[in-house]
Amino acid sequence: MTKTLIYVERRIHRILYPAPEYIIIEQQGIQRLRAYYQILGLQIESVQPFFILFSLGVRFWRRQSKHQKISSRSFPLSLLQGRF
Repeated sequence: MTKTLIYVERRIHRILYPAPEYIIIEQQGIQRLRAYYQILGLQIESVQPFFILFSLGVRFWRRQSKHQKISSRSFPLSLLQGRF
């Protein structure tokens, strides 16, 4: 029984001994990711007004092209009825 407990304790020690080092490495990686996402967020905020302006321009252009298609399709009623 004693040998088994000593064996288990050694195995656990071998497994958990490097854990603090890996935890520190992972924390540093998380800090780098947070800094990267913060920079990315600032870049998105700076570009967002251009996308909004572009979107408004596309909407305006679509409305204008719809109105032009409707007005170019409207034939005189006399042509449709066969009266020249």
